[in-house]
Amino acid sequence: MADEITSEDDLYFWDNEEKDVQAFQRFVTPYYHPCNKPVAMAVGALMPTERSAIKVYHKRQFGIPIEDTRVAACNIHEAPPSMSISKRFKYDSECFGCVGNAITNYPYEKTLAELNQGKRRFDLVYIRNPDFIRNMDWAYVFKKALEWTTSKGGVVVTLVRREDVRKYQNLLTLLQGLDVTPVFSGETGIPSFEHLPDDDFHNTMGVFKPTHYLE
Repeated sequence: MADEITSEDDLYFWDNEEKDVQAFQRFVTPYYHPCNKPVAMAVGALMPTERSAIKVYHKRQFGIPIEDTRVAACNIHEAPPSMSISKRFKYDSECFGCVGNAITNYPYEKTLAELNQGKRRFDLVYIRNPDFIRNMDWAYVFKKALEWTTSKGGVVVTLVRREDVRKYQNLLTLLQGLDVTPVFSGETGIPSFEHLPDDDFHNTMGVFKPTHYLE
């Protein structure tokens, strides 16, 4: 369990996370209605980036205190994070390694039980900059995320690098076969960093709602 935090100053929050929040405010907010103490899952999280962006977004957009947004993390295959996360930046619940595979139910079940907030589903699932190495696996990751997202205002969100947009379009085709389509999918218009012009991490955003998975 992470140490309690109460302000943006306690978070790992820099320009990259600021761009995440901007994208959420522009493109996620029209479709998202969180509860007053939201619970989110960061799928494939290797850094505290997603945790910070999600907490700050809820604070700025909805006035939800930083400490009232809980963010869990899991991986996308049977591998641990590539680097350790310091205690200060740990997620509120973590499910990594062989038990953290987001294609399965276990990471979602475990983290909801550990956070112990009486919730059956997540308000938000964030899949940031997926690598799309195995698109069929990613299709099932997205489908599983929707199964664990509340139909009462919840969303699954992905942010796609410019270099991966073509793979993302292929993924959308696979998802259609699984009866999954985004409510929004398109370029964000958020510019890349001047010192990293080729690393456009915020090029495209997709927002999905769990319309087929009712409570």
